[in-house]
Formats: sequence, structure tokens, C-alpha cells
Amino acid sequence: MSDLLTTMPSSTDLNESSLNNSEDKKDSILQLFQYDLDRHRMREVWDMFNRVVVTEIHNNGSYIVWDLVPIICQRLRGLSEFRFKTFSMCRQILLDLCEICNPKELLIIYLSELENDLNITRYSKRKDPNQEQPSSSSTAVNDENDDDVEDIEITDSNCFKALLKPFEVILLKLPKKRNETLKSVLSSLNEHISRLSLSSITKYNPETDDRFKLMLDPVVNNLNSVLSMYVDFLETFVKERITLLKTLLLMLEYPLKYMDLYRVNGKESIIQGIKQAGTNLSALFNEDFITSRMIAVKIVRLISSLHSNFYTLLSRTDLITSPEDVESNSDCSDVYLSQTNFQSAMSILSYLLATESELSPSNFMPRVYTHVYNLGIYLPYIQNLVEDQQFFVYEKGLHLLAAMLAHIKEESLEANFLDLLRQHPIEKSLTSIMVFALDKHSRTTALLLFKQLVNCFEPSGRYKILYSILSQSRQHAGFQGVAIQMYKDFVFEHQVYQGSNLHRMIRSVIAVALPQDANSDLLERNDLIFGLLNFLRYIMIRDIRHQNHTRIWDVAIVIQENFLKPLHEALELSRISCKLELCKLKDMKLKMNKNDHQQQLVGKGNKKKKGQNHHSSKIDQSVVIYPNEKPIQWPEMTIEQEHKQIMFALQNFDLIESIHTRLKEIIDEQQQQQPQ
Repeated sequence: MSDLLTTMPSSTDLNESSLNNSEDKKDSILQLFQYDLDRHRMREVWDMFNRVVVTEIHNNGSYIVWDLVPIICQRLRGLSEFRFKTFSMCRQILLDLCEICNPKELLIIYLSELENDLNITRYSKRKDPNQEQPSSSSTAVNDENDDDVEDIEITDSNCFKALLKPFEVILLKLPKKRNETLKSVLSSLNEHISRLSLSSITKYNPETDDRFKLMLDPVVNNLNSVLSMYVDFLETFVKERITLLKTLLLMLEYPLKYMDLYRVNGKESIIQGIKQAGTNLSALFNEDFITSRMIAVKIVRLISSLHSNFYTLLSRTDLITSPEDVESNSDCSDVYLSQTNFQSAMSILSYLLATESELSPSNFMPRVYTHVYNLGIYLPYIQNLVEDQQFFVYEKGLHLLAAMLAHIKEESLEANFLDLLRQHPIEKSLTSIMVFALDKHSRTTALLLFKQLVNCFEPSGRYKILYSILSQSRQHAGFQGVAIQMYKDFVFEHQVYQGSNLHRMIRSVIAVALPQDANSDLLERNDLIFGLLNFLRYIMIRDIRHQNHTRIWDVAIVIQENFLKPLHEALELSRISCKLELCKLKDMKLKMNKNDHQQQLVGKGNKKKKGQNHHSSKIDQSVVIYPNEKPIQWPEMTIEQEHKQIMFALQNFDLIESIHTRLKEIIDEQQQQQPQ
């Protein structure tokens, strides 16, 4: 190190006339600058820049800048967050260069460094440090597969943050053709935004993780920091309306659509929640502390300043870029907003407007339409959110639907509103959340919202919704159990639920509950069978035969022959099948115990065989959770677990039989009381 220091020229020596060769002088300046910068000697770096580099630029032009900027950006990449002085000094130098260099030339240099960020990330993702260096032949193959790493995520945004303010200064210095230049800059910046890492958010488990801990996660903090600075940058160019409007909408679509925008009232509430989570509060006492929600609200305000009416914004098809236009502009210098991007952005915008009280009085969303009309407008955006499998996305959809239904009275929706629901079947997405959501709160919320949605319809609309659910064999049996329970609550309220409509519903439910009569799988349709039995028992007790207001007794024979009789036979067959399985399990367990005893006598030499026998006693199961997804491999069941499952099935059969017997008694009693 001492030899290096003796051979390295000082900043004073660089001003001497001994270095007459300009190329040698430039290299010496850059070496000394990089030497001090790598060691975080920022006082020397700042002195070197002002006394030597600036003088060199004034004397020989910005030739040295082409090598100086990559050195600065190389130091920024991977820089620790605790090196704040180094970051501030590098950003200040990049900003000062805007005042002494040609802005067009400097813009090209800065854009190339922003592109290098993506290339360096791509290379680091592809490179495997555990593998040997590839040969020349394998390198050629790797070069052909450069496009394989398209789903990379950027976690280091230091260069992006440091270059934002210089980009702003340069763009303001270029009044001519600024729109085209801004498009090119925003395209590069958007590429960085679209690659920001969401790893902590996608791994969030709403059942076990605390959302206040997520708020202080380093990945989320980086997202909030980058987005906040980017929004401030865009705010400067608010006059470039269409380009900026597209960019703001793209930010709503990604990454804010997938981020936690949960509304917390005030900083005190945040502190209280984080205290309960047992998380460090030091970040909250920083005056610059921000949440994702704050950024989203600020974006909405910027959008409202660019376009004054939310309802007309929904019809701005001129903002959508067609696939043909994208292909014709291969240089990617414009900001593109696809139909999918636009739909997602409008969904998040709708969610924020409906749930953020600070935005409610705004003229951006005039209060001139009925709540029923608003629900129809919002349906496609609710569907866009609730059909997503990511927790923070469908949670927004549930909040948006709740906000819409809160203003609609019961029985205020006409049956023809169902045409809109058929186009945007949110009830199917609610079913998926009820059944497959990881957290109980989301499942309960989806169930309550479905019931609230049904209650908003007039009787004929309610009947059509419930019948469509109960008559479909592919519907989840638990969901159908909920639907038939709701039908039971309505059946005495209006004639539309009675008579021929009731007969039609009962025949359809019987066909779905016992599709193969006595050979049907009772466990598969367990909830629906319970629901139908309870429904028939309730209505036949309340509506006795000689009154028959609902006309239920007109199909009593159909119920006996097509439902009660085959159900009784199915119960007998199912019990026999379960008892056979229990015998098999008993024999398997005896065989295992015998093998274990023999292996103990032999000794330790046969441990491998014992493990194989134990493994063969488990049942392999897999299940598909979401359509078009790979099956999830459930943990294999042991003999004891399978035994418990069969015993649980037998208990269910006993419960079904008890209700079945009671229902049969009610029918027989009513028939005996019938006047001759």
C-alpha cells in the first residue's frame, strides 16, 4: 500500500505543467479520484472535483466525464445505506456536472449508466459462484440465451436515486423537443421501476406475519423510497400531461397494486400497531418516514391535476397503446400502457378513491350518480382485484366491494342488474377467497360480502343468483351449503321462492347432491346434503301439510323416492366401504408391527428396510387449489391419520342418518294426519 501511495500523484501535482500529455493527465486524475472515492475520503474527493476535474472540463471539454460518471456509479452500486455522506457527495457531483457540461451529452452518459444497472443485475443473476468458469464454447451458448433472464428483480436503487435530480435539471435545460426527450428518460426509469423487487411482499403470509413488520422491511422501505423520489421527479413535469398520466397509471399497476395500501389513521396508530408487533420503532421517528399508502394518495392527487374527472378518465382509450404500435416502435422510447395495465391501474385508482377519506371531497370524483350506477361502473375493477391470488391485491378488491355495497339498500337492485354480474362474475372470485384464502379474516369477509350482495337484490334477483349456484355440479359444496341456508331464510318472505320455483330448486339440488344416486360420494357433497336435509326439515315443520303455503308437499313423493331412499342406501354402502378400509388399515398396522419386531431381532443392519416399510404405509395425495395451476403435494398421511379421517367420516354418516330419520318421520306423520 505504501508503494502505491508513493507512485500515486497528488491533486497538487496534477496542476503542474509536468503532465503535458492530456491523456496521461486524464488517467491520473481519474485514478486519484477513484482511489479516494473507493476509500470514502469524501473531503479529498470534493476538493479533487472542484479544483482539478472542473478545471479539466473547462480547459478540455467534457471528455473526462465519459469515464468519471461510470466511476461514480460503480461506487454507488452496492453502497451501504449507512454511507450517507458518500451517497450525498456522489449525487452532488452528478448534479454539479449538469451546470458545466453539455446537457445533451450528459443525458446520454446518464442514460447509459441507468441501462448498466439493469445489465449488471442481469449478469449477477445469471452468474453462479458455485460453478466453475465456463469454457469458450459454453460462453457462446450463454450469449445466445441472454433473454432467458427476463424476470430479474432489482434490489439496489442507489444509481436510480442519485440520477433522478440530475435528469430533472437536464430536462429543464432542454425546452426544445422536451416531450420526446422526456419519453426516452421515462422509458428507462420505468424499466427500473418495473424490475423493483417485491420479494418480501410476495412471501407475506397474512395468517402468520404482521403487516406492521412488513412496513419496516428493507425491501419495502427501498420501494417506498424509490417511488417517493420518482413521484417528486414526475411532479416537476406535470405539464407533460399524457406521458406523465401514463407513467402515473403504470406505477399504480406496478408495483403499488401488489403493495400493502392498508389505511392506518395517523402516525400514532402506526406506532401503536408496531409496538404490538414488537418491532423496532426507530424508523418511525425519522421525519421522512413514509408509507406505501401515502405515496399512492399522492399519485392520485397528481392524476387528478392531469385529468379533472375520474369518470371520463375511465373512457380514455387514447391512453392505451395497441400491440401494433408497440411493434412499430422497436426503440422503446415511448411510455406504453396496455389494456391490461390500464384495467389494473383503474382498479387501484377506484380502490383509493372509494376508501381514502381525504380524496372524497375532491371534484375529481363528482357525486352526481346513484350508488347503483357506481356499483355497475366499478364491477370490472372489483373483479380485476378479487380474482387475483395475491393477498394484498384481492384484499383491495374486498375493501372496494364493501365500500360500494355499504351505500346500497336491501332489495334495491333489479333482476336485470344480473346481466352485469354475468359479465363480471365477482361471486365466483368471492367463492375462491372463501375456500382458498390463507387467512380467516379474508374468508369471513368474502362470505359476508356475498350475502350482502345477494340481499341487495329484489326477490327475483336473489332467486336467480341462488338457483344458479345450487344447480351447478362444479360449485364448491360448502358454498352451496351457504346458498341453501340463505334460501331457507328467504323461503317464507315472497312467493317467488315458493311453488314451481321451489320445486325446480329442490330437483336441481337433489341431482347435484346425489349425482349417482346410491353410489354417490357422500363426503364430497357433505355440506350440500346437510344443508338440503336441514332445509327440508325446517320447511316441512313450519309449513304443515294441510296448509302447504309453499307447495312443498306437492313434491313429497319426489323427495322420498329421489333423495331419502337413495341417500339411505348410499349411507349403508359408505359405512361398509369405511369398515373395509378400517380392516385394511388394521391388517397393515399388524404387518408393520410384525416387521418392526423382526428387524429389532436382526439388529441395526436392516434399518433401511424398516424405513422403506414405514414409508409405504403413507398415502400420497395431491390437490389443485387454483385452476390452471400445478397440483400442490400435500404431506403424506400416516395410518393413524387415515384412521382418524375414516372415523370422522363415520361420525358424519351418523349425523346425516339422524337428520334423515327425523325428516322421514315428519313426512310419515304428516301423511298419517292427512284427512281421508
